[in-house]
Amino acid sequence: MIALFINIFSWFVKCWLNNIESTEQNAHPKISLLPCPRCGSYHTIKNGSTHNGKPKRQCKDCGRQFVINPNNQTISTEKKQLINKLLLERISLRGIARVTGVSWSWLQNYVNNKFSAVPRQVRVSEKSKGNLIIECDEMWSFVFCKKIKVFIWLAIDRSTREIIGCYLGDRSRQSAKKLYSSLPLVYQQCAIAYTDFWESYKTVIPRKRHRAVGKETGQTNHIVREALP
Repeated sequence: MIALFINIFSWFVKCWLNNIESTEQNAHPKISLLPCPRCGSYHTIKNGSTHNGKPKRQCKDCGRQFVINPNNQTISTEKKQLINKLLLERISLRGIARVTGVSWSWLQNYVNNKFSAVPRQVRVSEKSKGNLIIECDEMWSFVFCKKIKVFIWLAIDRSTREIIGCYLGDRSRQSAKKLYSSLPLVYQQCAIAYTDFWESYKTVIPRKRHRAVGKETGQTNHIVREALP
């Protein structure tokens, strides 16, 4: 009988202590070990989760919501400068993403935004009318898959190596016309253009200033090297 009384008394004491501990925890909530990224406060609470299951928290001081161990992290200015240099070296986007640690989707959006900000008209240094020589060529690439081909048309000044005209499109006569229209007026009026034997050039460039040659002549060496990846 005494043993039963002791067990019942112990159970009551245990329940009473648990109730006191629970009350103290509610009155003094635990402080999170994860600070708010905005104000640095540790007074944060759970606030659900993201669509992919990552837990979210909310700061009680400034109201900022944030994700624990987010995938999308801020890209520093130094890393963007490195990416710009790697792009100039013509390294593939996948390679740049592996080297810098950024996601491929972020890098693609970054490149798209930079491309959309590029002026459509090529800036060329002033040239006087005279013996101007240009070289034209086209190379193909693809978008998403090799069935979706895109041709890159380029024209360069042989003496200065400046890219003086460009166009992205198919390999039709209309694209060749767009390339020639992108040339500064002084080149359209005075320059001798060396190209390969693609028929579209013959129908666009004036006959008196067009020279169709093979690669063995060396007359298109500069543009061919420029077009190589």
